[in-house]
Amino acid sequence: MLQNDIADNKAIGTNGAAAILDVSGKDTSVRVLTHCNTGSLATAGYGTALGVVRKLHELKKLGELNQFFNSVRCLESSVLLKYRIK
Repeated sequence: MLQNDIADNKAIGTNGAAAILDVSGKDTSVRVLTHCNTGSLATAGYGTALGVVRKLHELKKLGELNQFFNSVRCLESSVLLKYRIK
């Protein structure tokens, strides 16, 4: 299940990066804004939104990354993490 999740996340990253570059122009670097839990907190370790960022970075097309965190979301995440630890 872990390997499937990581493979799915990488596919999302590849397709998401391609979609962004199709819209923005493949010769430019892009600025990305995320407002979500990404990476290992939300997935098995690679991330969905973060997977797109990782792919853009791999392609040397990531110009800037901004992540906004909502305090309510952070609190929800900490409660979720506490629940998972139990």
